[in-house]
Amino acid sequence: MLSPLRPVRSLTMPRIGSRHPHKGAHARLARTVGLVVVLVWAILAVGCSKEDTGQCCSVLDPAFMDRIPQPEVGPDGSPRSVVRLDPKFDCENLVCVSYSGSKAFCTKQCEFDESCPEGFRCAPAIESDPGPDSQFGPDSKFCVRDAMECLAD
Repeated sequence: MLSPLRPVRSLTMPRIGSRHPHKGAHARLARTVGLVVVLVWAILAVGCSKEDTGQCCSVLDPAFMDRIPQPEVGPDGSPRSVVRLDPKFDCENLVCVSYSGSKAFCTKQCEFDESCPEGFRCAPAIESDPGPDSQFGPDSKFCVRDAMECLAD
């Protein structure tokens, strides 16, 4: 039998020196929930990126249709490539190219063939000095494919 002079310790009482018995558990739960939220956000951000290389170039405002590169030919009659970067383009990387006389399509800069989608290769597409105001240099490479018609959405 218990002595009436000795206090009985309850299971719900905090440990000695702790004011909040569940503080550690709440902190761990909060960190776990925070980590899950960050991971879900990262997965959605990656999953939402639009791979549109090869899609026909379009503009967000029809008043700017003239900014889309048009197929050109050089002085000798051979098809030329034209690359333009414009925030009006409805392309993931804001870059359109008319490659070797093709209809303009969305593209992206690259270093190697492996950085391009399947069916594309990484190649120079600027045939002359683009000028001092250009975002690209004569050595810039883009994802292209030969004899390509752009893909409709």
